[in-house]
Amino acid sequence: MPAVIRRFTIRGFKRFERETAIDLDPVTVLVGANNSGKSTILQALTLFQYCVETTRRANGNERNGRIDLGRRSVSPDEFGVLPVAEPTDLWPNGRVSPGRQSIELRAEYDNGAEIAFTLKLSYNRFRITPQSSGDVTAAVHQRDIRLIPVFSGFLPREEYLTLPARRERMRLQRPGEMMRNLLWELRERNETRWKTLLDLLGDLFPESVLRIAFDVDVDRFINAAYRDRALTRELDVVVTGSGFHQALQILVSVLTPGARVLLLDEPDAHLHARLQEQLMGIMVRLARDEQAQFILATHSPPLLSAAPEGSIRVCGDGKVVPLDLGPLRQTAHHAPDPN
Repeated sequence: MPAVIRRFTIRGFKRFERETAIDLDPVTVLVGANNSGKSTILQALTLFQYCVETTRRANGNERNGRIDLGRRSVSPDEFGVLPVAEPTDLWPNGRVSPGRQSIELRAEYDNGAEIAFTLKLSYNRFRITPQSSGDVTAAVHQRDIRLIPVFSGFLPREEYLTLPARRERMRLQRPGEMMRNLLWELRERNETRWKTLLDLLGDLFPESVLRIAFDVDVDRFINAAYRDRALTRELDVVVTGSGFHQALQILVSVLTPGARVLLLDEPDAHLHARLQEQLMGIMVRLARDEQAQFILATHSPPLLSAAPEGSIRVCGDGKVVPLDLGPLRQTAHHAPDPN
């Protein structure tokens, strides 16, 4: 069974100047005030994934199925994983102080493996040094970390993209620019997950029907249509509601092969409270059935109320602590009926 990250530690990255450890579950919910560090944790995990990809390529490894990690040095121009104006923006207070010259990221897995990266800025280059122990291959093979941003729009028309081009746009966190490609790929290459997608969309939007059209030999563009049974008409997905867009982007990004650790920043955006609760149930199901792991940042009361017991972490003052909603849920459960 694939390994799952059970603890992630950050040190010297943005607002987390001191060492901060976050215990992770199959579904982990990050809450806190604005600018409390929720999105920073997701960015740190994204940076960790970039370090895995970069150092894994360094020595052309994966010989005989085994994955090794080697040192790597990259220029700021090559470093496109996080949007920063200056390389030092990744460090606390936007500067590399003499006493804190490195960013340190460490993941501990439930199979006993550990992977750590140290990032230093030297002569305007990022120098990435890995350290690892245990079964690294089981920890990272087909366990990519994927950030799913808030929906920001689909392209009106979408040209067919090759697999490397799709991977690059996913790495750059631009799933909306290739949504039809991802849908077509699921339908053509992974029938089981395509059916899962349709079933999940049907749970959230019972009146929806999704159709994909593309002829590889004739067309340059992929078409994706949405039919609302209540309206009895077919529409291109680009003109459907933002709630449907948000749910579609999340579900397609989750079900597209290649990632098992999914980072969601404000997944409740555009969604009605009832749909937010259903979305949490879907994530719990996928964590169980697909061996996926979800880490999400939110302010949503419906998501929090539907979160698995013990899954909530509160961010603030450079710390991350667990929150137990058990007593509150118990009180709500036994509250007298106002009617």
